[in-house]
Amino acid sequence: MKKLRTALLLLLLAAGTAGKSQDKQPMPGQSDAPKLVAVINRAAWCAVCKENGPRVSANLMKYMQKGLTVLMNDLTDSKTSAASKADLQNADLYNAVAKTKETGVISFVNPVNHRLLKKLSLTVSDAEMKQTVETLLK
Repeated sequence: MKKLRTALLLLLLAAGTAGKSQDKQPMPGQSDAPKLVAVINRAAWCAVCKENGPRVSANLMKYMQKGLTVLMNDLTDSKTSAASKADLQNADLYNAVAKTKETGVISFVNPVNHRLLKKLSLTVSDAEMKQTVETLLK
């Protein structure tokens, strides 16, 4: 089951979409009332994204039932960037993450006031990611 969940999140990372979460519906396994939103800036050509996607997916998957919602900001090209921008604007999250244009970054946003709480590189250690998510979910 753990491998299936990890594969699902990996598929979402690779495809650059967050399925139902982009129309304000939670992804399977996500809480209906998010406590924290993680917006992952990714691109198909990003080496950091490709190398760290599986590890990041496994780390974030653990927190989806605890109130973490994961959204993708696909910066692969102008078409995917425009679609992601529209999705993030619909979720009132775009202004919080608009300044972060680099790929391989996770922006953690408060879902109530839509403020950026913290940015992390996908290359941070598992321990640092765990500590960050657990602290922000409190």
